[in-house]
Amino acid sequence: MRTSIVILLVCLAGVYSNPWTSNYSSPSDLVYMSTNSINSVNFSTLSPSLDSSYQAYTQEGGPLGYMGPLGPFGPLGLLGPIGDNSWNVSQMVSGIDWSKYSQFITIKGGPLSKDGPLGHKGPLSADIYTGKIEPGKSLFENNSFAQHLRALGIFSSLGPIGPLGALGPLGPLGPIGGHGFQATSDGQFVDSHGQVQRTITVDYDGQTKRTYSLFEAYTSEFAKKNPKVLDTSFMILGTVDDFDSSKLEKYTFISNEDQIVTIVVIPEKSLDDFSLGLYDQNGKLIATSDNFALVETITIKAKKGQKLTASIKLSSSSQILSKTYRLIVTGSTSYLNMNNVSGNHQYQYYQGAQSSKFGKSIKVNYLRSA
Repeated sequence: MRTSIVILLVCLAGVYSNPWTSNYSSPSDLVYMSTNSINSVNFSTLSPSLDSSYQAYTQEGGPLGYMGPLGPFGPLGLLGPIGDNSWNVSQMVSGIDWSKYSQFITIKGGPLSKDGPLGHKGPLSADIYTGKIEPGKSLFENNSFAQHLRALGIFSSLGPIGPLGALGPLGPLGPIGGHGFQATSDGQFVDSHGQVQRTITVDYDGQTKRTYSLFEAYTSEFAKKNPKVLDTSFMILGTVDDFDSSKLEKYTFISNEDQIVTIVVIPEKSLDDFSLGLYDQNGKLIATSDNFALVETITIKAKKGQKLTASIKLSSSSQILSKTYRLIVTGSTSYLNMNNVSGNHQYQYYQGAQSSKFGKSIKVNYLRSA
């Protein structure tokens, strides 16, 4: 029995020592991580290696905490550019339709051109992301912290494929983006003819085109009544029932491609604390994130067509106003679904028919390569 376990661990270590894998064919390739696992990570298991001095970055007061860029005081919070308040810039940027002008500035090298953040020179270039550009000079190649900003690194939620990146609400696909579509009161984007727009096709490098999902900021009422609109590119502005704090707010979304999905719940008020859960299509709990004073995040490797449900619960509150939150789901798209990071902050999960067989998530053990 002990020999079999050792063989299994060696096999798993071999899978994750292979750099830049995007294999989604085997259950052993389906992994997730959460704020819970990041908060208790053993730095000696990390590959690429990261100095243990960064341990403080995973604690309260670090970039994953309430005072960090994902917190209520950051650009994704109530005081940031997105929302329905008078100070939110999105009220002006997507308050009217200017999609015709968007086409003009795109020709001039605007945010939707090949020279913008969605183009071949931006963060969505696989060569830049993996450090193949300018070997020996790339930040991603030489800086261990930057390496863990990429998929499934311990700071992945702060990186290029997370909510702060070009694919998130602050990027060219969102409510303050360069597409020029008007946002309706429920958060949908419509063109000058009133037709709902969910995707946009952009020039990638002058020769190829890419199609991306727009990033909508939906009201919770609309999202609950129209769950089919939820892919992996949206924000929900919601409120937890003050009179029933045990009630779960649930949203089911679908991954339209093999990709790495980051889910974040941000309290709009710093005196509120929410917990985050993630379920598979059979209602089995995959992951939880419930750390006090840390922003709750879950990052998961999802298959094409996979349905996931995010749940939000109010854990505690020290204020008498409404308990409002922002749920943000950001998919990496299949263009950046590769990863080369391993460590004991990653856990294995099973989906589909195997969910009922295994029942609950199983932790993946890693052997550090010599």
